[in-house]
Amino acid sequence: MSKTGWRFNSIGLFFLLLFFTGCEKDIILGPDSSFYPDNTLTLVSEEGQVIIESTNTTPDSAFNGKNIGVSSIGSFYDQRFGGQRNSIYSQLLPETYNVDPGTNAFADSCILFVKLSELYGPWSTPQDFYVYEVSQEIISTETYSTSTSLTTNPTPIGQALQYIPSLTDSFLIDATYKQGYLRIALNPSFSDNFVANMGTDAFAGTSNFWSFFKGIQILTDSTAPYGDGLAVVDLLNSGSQMTLYYSNDDTTGLSLDFSFDGGGLNTRVNHYVNVSTGSEVELTLSDNNSPDSVLYLAPFSTAQSIISVQGLDTLTDQIINKAEIEFNQYNQDAQAATDYGPPENLFLYFTKDSSDLFFLPDYSSTNSTSFGGRKTEVTENGITFNRYTFNITSYLRNQIQDSTYSVGLVLTTLSNHLPGQIALGGGNNASQPIKIRVIYTETE
Repeated sequence: MSKTGWRFNSIGLFFLLLFFTGCEKDIILGPDSSFYPDNTLTLVSEEGQVIIESTNTTPDSAFNGKNIGVSSIGSFYDQRFGGQRNSIYSQLLPETYNVDPGTNAFADSCILFVKLSELYGPWSTPQDFYVYEVSQEIISTETYSTSTSLTTNPTPIGQALQYIPSLTDSFLIDATYKQGYLRIALNPSFSDNFVANMGTDAFAGTSNFWSFFKGIQILTDSTAPYGDGLAVVDLLNSGSQMTLYYSNDDTTGLSLDFSFDGGGLNTRVNHYVNVSTGSEVELTLSDNNSPDSVLYLAPFSTAQSIISVQGLDTLTDQIINKAEIEFNQYNQDAQAATDYGPPENLFLYFTKDSSDLFFLPDYSSTNSTSFGGRKTEVTENGITFNRYTFNITSYLRNQIQDSTYSVGLVLTTLSNHLPGQIALGGGNNASQPIKIRVIYTETE
């Protein structure tokens, strides 16, 4: 994790005390508390200080980018996180091999169809989409991260200039209406070359075809100013394909489809480039000596946060019945937060060494709902904002019993590939501090 040092400031901690007598008492620690800034809570006859500490970090390395179920294309700039450019590399395979194109076959056109899942960002301005042919071999057994760059030929084989994708636009093809697709026409010379090779060894089988045609990259202009949106796409949708239309002396209107899935044989790679220069994330990551009043979370290997709770020995003699941690969106009415909305879900790990991540004992893959992390809209004091709450009961019990159990919690977006980024109240945030709610029973 790139940001070093563990010098933080305290932020809000909310304790709901439940005694054997059934008496309930609310004590708020943090900026709104009479205990602030010392955050000292007296339990029975002992005094102890419970402090939540937090800092922004970045992942140690890029995530797996190979054969992910969701991909995205486009670019945008968010002052909080910097510039983001996403693209896709993929192999393709024909639906049928050893196709006889017929006498004097010629290409009519070749169209790339990519099914849209959603549009992220305002998309108030069009972007230039390009398709390049990959020139290096894509190896199915190779590890490809989201930072992997593959070599492509210098000239695009297709383009859709000044284009804004639409989820509602439809078109008629082969007597069927198709709706919500990114469509890019490929160059005539590319189409002609495919038809010329259809009756050769290039179309004799999978390996032969990959030697002939290694794959494509789909991206928006990587040199132009940033756009303001991403097109989230589903390459595994049955309608996502490259279709070659051709005719011969005997028949017109023939076609051959090329699949992104290829019966599970094709390799696809998500490629992300984030440039945080001048962004709020860059400023906070470069400042190792100040507490972080705002935590920044984004996918695409951009940003995550570490949270630790100090002074839990205060609760050593208490029975912990339930514990939850809350994170609240900060400054969500800002233009950047409106343009580039928050993720639907966040996720919480714990770490033993500030590097490796582990599932919390409270998490269950069969019942993730009880663990929490889903965005919920709440209203407090007339202000409406988004909140993410996690169940950390077992984790907190373990941490109280053994202070070396972990060095902290690691908060991330649930998916590293679905767009959605957010600023949360953090370290010394006066308006939206992190809160831990503990229900416990006194043993004395």
